[in-house]
Amino acid sequence: MKYGWITINITDMWNKPLYDSERVNQLLFADLVKIHKNKNDFAFVEKQDGYKGWVSNQFVAVCSLKKYKQFLVQQKYVVTAKTISVWSQDIALNPQILFYGTTVFATKLKNRKLKILLPDNNAVIVSSAGLKLIPNKIKPTALQIINEAKRFLGIPYLWGGVTSLGFDCSGLTQTICSRFGISIPRDTKDQIKSGIKIDRDKVKTGDLLFFDRHVGFAVGKNKIIHSSVSGGGVRINSLLSDNNDYRKDLDESFKTARRII
Repeated sequence: MKYGWITINITDMWNKPLYDSERVNQLLFADLVKIHKNKNDFAFVEKQDGYKGWVSNQFVAVCSLKKYKQFLVQQKYVVTAKTISVWSQDIALNPQILFYGTTVFATKLKNRKLKILLPDNNAVIVSSAGLKLIPNKIKPTALQIINEAKRFLGIPYLWGGVTSLGFDCSGLTQTICSRFGISIPRDTKDQIKSGIKIDRDKVKTGDLLFFDRHVGFAVGKNKIIHSSVSGGGVRINSLLSDNNDYRKDLDESFKTARRII
C-alpha cells in the first residue's frame, strides 16, 4: 500500500475509474489518503474516515508512511470561510483558493498569516482570518452547529458534494461536524449509527434526524436544516403539517434521531 495527499483544492471521488461514473464523494486540498491500487489514470484511495473511491492520479501525490503518520496526528486548522486565497511562489503548488472544510497542518506567521505545511516539505500561505484550530476536547453547542449550517442556506444540492459549491445531505452534516472536531461517517447509512438513539419526542436542536435515505440537523423539535435535492439545496423545513414549509415525505418517512453532542 502507498500513501498520499490531494494536491488540488477539490476533486471528485468516483465509484469506478471512469469520469462518467457516479460521484460518491469529494476530496479537498491536503486530504491524506491510503492508495490501494491504480488503474488507467485513476487511483483507488481511502480517506481518513474510511471512505473509498477512485480519484484522478494527477491530483494525488505520494508521500512516505512516516509523513502520512506525522500529519495524521498533528493538530489541524480548518477553513471556516467559504473560500480563502492561497499564496505561493511555486505556481505548481498554488490551488489559488481553498474551500470551507479543508483541514490542514499549519504554523503561525506574522501579519495574520499561516503557513500550511505539506507532506512534500513545501508550504503555501493563507490569511489566518479564514482558518481556526479544530478543537480537540471542547464540544460545540447545538446552537453553534445550527448557526454554522445556516451559513449555507441556499447553497445548491450536489450529489457527493462537500463544499459551498454544493452539498448532498450527508455531505452537509459530516462537513459541519468536522468543522467542530466531531467525527461521523460519510454516508447516511453509516451516520445513522453515530451517537446515541433519541426518541422523536425527545429531539433537541443539533440532533441528527434520519429519514428514508436522508439526514439533516434538528432545529428545535419539529424543524430540520438539510440539503435537499427536491428542495433545491440547503434549506429549513418543518415536520408539522400546519406549517407552510412542511415536508410530508420526511415526516412520514422518519426513521430515528441520534444525539452526537
